[in-house]
Amino acid sequence: MGLGLGLRLGLGGAGVLGPALDPDAENYIGRVQIADGQDLEASTRLAYDAFFRGIKTDGDFAKLKASCILAGARTLAGALVPLVAGMPAPTNVGFVAGDYSRALGLKGNGSSKYLLSNRTTNDDPLNNYHLLIYFTEADTTTSAIYAGAGGTGNAQLHYGYNTETELFSRSKNDAVDFITTSGPRTGLIGISRNDPGNYTFYHSNTAITISRATEANPNALNIAIFGRNLINTIDRFSNGRILFYSSGEAISTNLRLRLNTLVTALATL
Repeated sequence: MGLGLGLRLGLGGAGVLGPALDPDAENYIGRVQIADGQDLEASTRLAYDAFFRGIKTDGDFAKLKASCILAGARTLAGALVPLVAGMPAPTNVGFVAGDYSRALGLKGNGSSKYLLSNRTTNDDPLNNYHLLIYFTEADTTTSAIYAGAGGTGNAQLHYGYNTETELFSRSKNDAVDFITTSGPRTGLIGISRNDPGNYTFYHSNTAITISRATEANPNALNIAIFGRNLINTIDRFSNGRILFYSSGEAISTNLRLRLNTLVTALATL
């Protein structure tokens, strides 16, 4: 199957190999192809390579500490390969091949399926962290928590929605911030903080500043994706479709643009 042969962008004219991949993209693609058991097509390798190059240019690459591109790979196993070697791989609870779309990502069922990121809510500095997902299909449950962890009486880190026009978040704080939105609950959604007094909340292809001081690092709970880890019990499951998730240190607003470009590039798979 040629898994070790010529990880490059593609073939140039007259059979000439194209330019070499970014080394971290090459490493990622190699691990995905091993998990898939077959090579990726040149267009997918090109899409991944552009994403890696972009987040490096923006200074975001080193800030991603637990992250997966849940699309592009030929199999679910390939989609669950972490972005960087040494990152924790997610624990898959309930997802099967039929839940996975190469073009759109992994779809929850709103009742039992979730990922554990195997990174905790207090692994990052108190005022330097992010927790983000990218929805290609919005959640349609009555209400859901998209990602995070916490428990009553603890500073919490999670976000989701209560109604069609109201998102909410807790950014290492027990108080809830409500965000009114009339736009679709798709695209990049979640939290990035690099200031003790406020944080950025992404939704509906926008980024807004929310004034809210951090309280404390939460209890060390494994961050869930497609739900909330409520003191080691998952609740408020999402049935949306997620193409990307990440936690780590605060990121730039350019990550949203890089992901939008990646989504467009993978849309035809």
